[in-house]
Amino acid sequence: MKIPYRFWIAVMIFMTTFTNYMMRSNMSVSIFAMQYKKEGAQGQCSEDGQVTTAAPTTTMDPNATTTTTEKPDEGLFHKFTYSQMEQAQILAGYGYGYVATCLLGGFLAEYYGPWKVIFFSTLASIVLTVVCVPAAYLHWTALLVARILIGALGGLIYPAVQILINNWAPKNEKGKFVSATLGNNLGTVVTFASVGAISQAINWAWGFFFVGAFVTCYLILIFFLLSDSPTKSKLVSSEEKEYLATMIPPPKTKLVAPYLKIFTSLPFYALLFSQFCNLYGLFVNIVSVPKFFRDYLNQDIRRSGFLSALPPLTRMFAGLGFGAVGDYIEKHRENSSTAVRKSFCIFSHILPGITLICIMFVECNWIFATGLLVLSQGFNGGAVCTILRNSQDLAPNFSGTLYGIISFTGGTTQFIVPLVMGAVLGTEAYPGLDKWRWVFLIGGGVYIIGGIIFMAFGTTKEQAWNEPKQATA
Repeated sequence: MKIPYRFWIAVMIFMTTFTNYMMRSNMSVSIFAMQYKKEGAQGQCSEDGQVTTAAPTTTMDPNATTTTTEKPDEGLFHKFTYSQMEQAQILAGYGYGYVATCLLGGFLAEYYGPWKVIFFSTLASIVLTVVCVPAAYLHWTALLVARILIGALGGLIYPAVQILINNWAPKNEKGKFVSATLGNNLGTVVTFASVGAISQAINWAWGFFFVGAFVTCYLILIFFLLSDSPTKSKLVSSEEKEYLATMIPPPKTKLVAPYLKIFTSLPFYALLFSQFCNLYGLFVNIVSVPKFFRDYLNQDIRRSGFLSALPPLTRMFAGLGFGAVGDYIEKHRENSSTAVRKSFCIFSHILPGITLICIMFVECNWIFATGLLVLSQGFNGGAVCTILRNSQDLAPNFSGTLYGIISFTGGTTQFIVPLVMGAVLGTEAYPGLDKWRWVFLIGGGVYIIGGIIFMAFGTTKEQAWNEPKQATA
């Protein structure tokens, strides 16, 4: 059976989100590989999961000055000593840039086409990822600026991906295309595991070089394979073009979104707040979990990278399964699509919140902690049937704009989570479970609130302002 070309577009969407999250999440592992571990420092847990002490043995001044003392055996790429505040700011840097541009991303993708947005923003991000290495030696604020710029470029990606889905996916296949956006989970997995292993085996700088080289290979594929729509592709067969033309309304270009109507729409606000809550929980996993495994559960950087990778890997496979189930239900459903979406909120928000809260009871059992995180992210794969698809429901003509807006608000979680984590954990270099449990309790509570909001006010009904004749600000 001949594989339709839109399958390869879905693969490119998968790889776009995959590489976006490689450049987004590598700092969550590299930040620890870049730092000295103080002699004699010990958290509450031993490597085999036993409680070793009732309190951390080392404290750290949150306003301590960064030092770059080189050790003789480290060669060119020596390490640093970052305070808790500096760590939090560096981890939050991507989020600062991301929220500054994701609103612009929807407009650019709808006006100029998603291919240009994806290609040129990724190209610049590769350069800046490599630049992070010399930037770290200038000052920690130079590294922060590089991360802010990478985030600003990354903020353009997801709105462009929504335009691709709208242009290429028939309605009965959108669940599969939306589930392809969960390439971000595999990107996180590969990054956590590979960067952790490379950093420990060689040094921290090669983690950045690896990410830059990998994404360069992807960019070559994008140059040759990706097109804005079937009509602009030279690689799509005439039969498939005819089929897609009957199944997908022709893309409308250079429209101005009806912003006033969008910002007075209750279903849109339900989507916006539930996506904020979803991303808060996701970034608890991306930002907090590697530190939790390394500093509290006392796992080395190689193992902590591997363990931190398991939850997003589970989320990806679960999301692919949820996407297929969602398409099947959409095709054979007897109930309204709104009822179906809301029922999936149990998986996408409620159960992830409950399992995340349960981490407060793990003590030093790293196996139990890993299992709960895997369950939390696995359940959250159901988001492909709820909020990740809802912008396509409400206004397919402006799905890029809608996704840009919800990415703007949701993107703030990328710096809110590190800052909340830093405030909760305080100045202790190795905080105990009495502080860590609040990180996960807050994350789980936010998840649950997001699910309740969507179940109360969300809908799949296409909004009247989706029509081009109303597409004025």
